[in-house]
Amino acid sequence: MFNPKMDIIASDKHNKSAVNHSRIRALWRVRYLLKWLPRRRSLSRYPVLGKFSCHLRNQNYLWSFKESRVAPAILIGSVVAFLPIFGVQLLTVMAIALILKVNLPILAGLQFISNPLTLIPIYLANYKVGSWLLESFGFNPISQGGSGNLLFGLHSTLVGGIVLGSLVGLFLYGLYFVRIKWLLRTSKVAL
Repeated sequence: MFNPKMDIIASDKHNKSAVNHSRIRALWRVRYLLKWLPRRRSLSRYPVLGKFSCHLRNQNYLWSFKESRVAPAILIGSVVAFLPIFGVQLLTVMAIALILKVNLPILAGLQFISNPLTLIPIYLANYKVGSWLLESFGFNPISQGGSGNLLFGLHSTLVGGIVLGSLVGLFLYGLYFVRIKWLLRTSKVAL
């Protein structure tokens, strides 16, 4: 016997289970991505951050995923990831997170953009963009002799890192902002 109310209830239950299943899959994807980031309980595993773990664990703002803590962390972390300070990036972002009171896991995670495999292409792009910008603003390295070329290379890599890091940070912040707005619009529960 055909009962239209039962069909609607059955299809509604099926839709709810499909939505729940997709949310669970999304959470597992996020969990997989976040497992590489430092957490309060696993902070001592990291050689640099582990030395300061007792102080960092007590700072609640470092572990907050509120938009006011995450958005600046995305922008600042991207800029620091592109700066030519490979090797001291985690110390730098730890100090920045404590001073500016932003999310430490996001800052530390963004530092993995510049790893030994991507270091040469990133620094080469930094140098090209920075030298183009410095030359277009009238900074000429040829007139300064031999040591001027080395200084020009360092300055151009630094300027290029700030510019490219800012562009990548703005792009990532845009993705984050769109995702948050989409979640707020589609979810029935306030975040």
